[in-house]
Amino acid sequence: MPKITPDLTKVHKFSRASLVFGAAGSEAEFMVTCSKASYEPDSKEDDPKKMIDGGEIPGDTTDTFKISGSIAQTFDANSLIHWAHENHNKVLPFEFIPDVQGDLALTGTVRIKRIGLGGDAGKQNDVDFEFSGVGEPELVNTNVPGA
Repeated sequence: MPKITPDLTKVHKFSRASLVFGAAGSEAEFMVTCSKASYEPDSKEDDPKKMIDGGEIPGDTTDTFKISGSIAQTFDANSLIHWAHENHNKVLPFEFIPDVQGDLALTGTVRIKRIGLGGDAGKQNDVDFEFSGVGEPELVNTNVPGA
């Protein structure tokens, strides 16, 4: 494997991102009202199973992920809250581009869950969302010459 040396001149602020859920032509563009978004992978490893001869069988490893964040609440028929309720429990594709001028995109599928609503009187309220990953996500290099 080649040596990896990060380019510290490319450390960026998270500001111009894209986050889309749903099939082409019927996407929900979360980035429009999204103030926070993240991809959160997790890996759990079971304890090894001990054998009577002193040996061990390695434990199983389970990898999971979620896409989560916060959106500004809107209460119209085109709101993301309404979309999430209409698509509750559906498994849909997503694309998360953390920097639209960068080289990486994360794609995969998630299970859509309802998004709550409400908050403090007289304030513009945000609401958190969290969609569990289904299968394995793919980290794609979007800056491939000739692609």
